[in-house]
Amino acid sequence: MGRVCLLALFLFLPATLVAFSSPYVINPHAQLVPKTEAFVHLLAQELQEKTGVSLYLVALENLEGRDFKSYEEELAKDFKRPYAFIFFAKKEKKIDVVAEGEVEKLFDKKDVYWNYIVPLIPKKENELTASNISAMLLNGYVQIADSVAEKAGVKLEHSFVSEDKGTKVFVRVVLYFMMFTLLLLFVFRWIRKK
Repeated sequence: MGRVCLLALFLFLPATLVAFSSPYVINPHAQLVPKTEAFVHLLAQELQEKTGVSLYLVALENLEGRDFKSYEEELAKDFKRPYAFIFFAKKEKKIDVVAEGEVEKLFDKKDVYWNYIVPLIPKKENELTASNISAMLLNGYVQIADSVAEKAGVKLEHSFVSEDKGTKVFVRVVLYFMMFTLLLLFVFRWIRKK
């Protein structure tokens, strides 16, 4: 009897430990933290209900010998239109932001990539952990969701607090002014010494 219970526990325990599964997240090799998957599911579901746009997150260990673009196209066949997705392949060090049709006009792919994903990419290979991968991809994902919602005129309840663009611009202007002032001081001092 004890062996039967132990065998049952051994057989059914893995089923209870399987990571959160979502139609909006493709994460077959557990590249993402389960909490990230759960959050992405909530956000994607809300975005789809309120805007009609399906937003997906694909995080793979590797491309399994396939071509990057053809793999993207193959996955996109199963996505509900209109859609956008972030595609990540760890081994090949590839990240892409893809949008279909009208969705392309709802957010700036380059802005998402360069300002929300790239700054969080770890410098060292060994730092490319599930939590770091989750952070960088989630940052870009949330930005896409916020942009799509903003263009659609809806507010997402499950999103992060959006940053204040006005404050960001103000800080940049102040920093540039300070750097320009320092440069002028150095030039003035150099001219005065001569």
